Amino acid sequence: GNGQPHMAQAFAEDFGVTSPLYTDPSLVSYRIAGFKRGLGGGSFWRLGKHAVRAMRGGFMQGLTKGDAHQLGGLLAVDTEGNVRYAHASREAGDHPDLAEVLRELPDLSGSNSEAHG
Repeated sequence: GNGQPHMAQAFAEDFGVTSPLYTDPSLVSYRIAGFKRGLGGGSFWRLGKHAVRAMRGGFMQGLTKGDAHQLGGLLAVDTEGNVRYAHASREAGDHPDLAEVLRELPDLSGSNSEAHG
């Protein structure tokens, strides 16, 4: 996230996160990762679709913490520091499909013998 450390601590407590949790209020890591900042230029239709999907999943937007204009993404980095999967969000709510991510990372999905390319 990009909020202050106490916000990350509250998030971890609220959602029972037990793994390491990091935050970067300076946004340096976002720039290094190539994640964009801004409204994302998304269409009203796509943004609305993302909002409906989140609400159906039981997620509601709370008070914004950190930089609301910083778009996120997903980076899967192995223990040697190699980026194994990257997705930079184009707009708020633009998340990669988890099944797609796991297909790209078969060793994480429990199907090591699965061929991919």
